[in-house]
Amino acid sequence: MLELQTQVQFKNILVATDFSPVAAAAFPFAAKLAQAYGSRIWAFHVAAPTVNPMTDPSSWAILEQAAKARRQEQHQILSASFPGSKPEIVIEEGDFSSILESTMTGPQPAKSSWALLRKRSCAKSHARCSL
Repeated sequence: MLELQTQVQFKNILVATDFSPVAAAAFPFAAKLAQAYGSRIWAFHVAAPTVNPMTDPSSWAILEQAAKARRQEQHQILSASFPGSKPEIVIEEGDFSSILESTMTGPQPAKSSWALLRKRSCAKSHARCSL
């Protein structure tokens, strides 16, 4: 009998989040997956631009300060959300697809394998992900 062996390896695991409880359910799952495969976790969040053509220019400075504070808070949340792992954190404003592409093909993770965890994967299991 012919026996085939396949080795699966994930060098990078990208966890996109909108900071909802369902998205947060993927964090421990990603940490376990990263530990099991020796992977690097990339915590990824893209928000709509704070300032846009419809924004009153007199409010730009206040909005930018609030956005900076929100990004710092989100960074702290993500830093503490992956038990046993230290994630690379990407928090940006702009077009999701463009930022995702630049993250996945940028200088650090270029030419690496990726595992993508989406909140829908965890939502199907009623906000519980297990390895």
